[in-house]
Amino acid sequence: MEVGERAGEVPSVGDAAAAALEDGARQFVGLVVQLSESGLAELNEHGNKQISASIRRSLRSELDPVAVPKKFRFVDAIPVNAQGKRQPETLRDLFS
Repeated sequence: MEVGERAGEVPSVGDAAAAALEDGARQFVGLVVQLSESGLAELNEHGNKQISASIRRSLRSELDPVAVPKKFRFVDAIPVNAQGKRQPETLRDLFS
């Protein structure tokens, strides 16, 4: 998904993967983020809301408004299966 690739270009992001999410009748994008060293420092200094807002601002100029992530999950590593591939259902489960 292009969202994850674009997010990976943000300095505070080490790696990212997008997940298609639903909340009742609306669909939106969630972003699973493995932070870079500078991102971890920013998270420790300012918290989740601040770094989420910072990543969202960076992506607004790169993506259509509907593709800008609405929810974020910060992880130590992006989960992969035994073959090293990211599974959409596993990414969605992180938002449950």
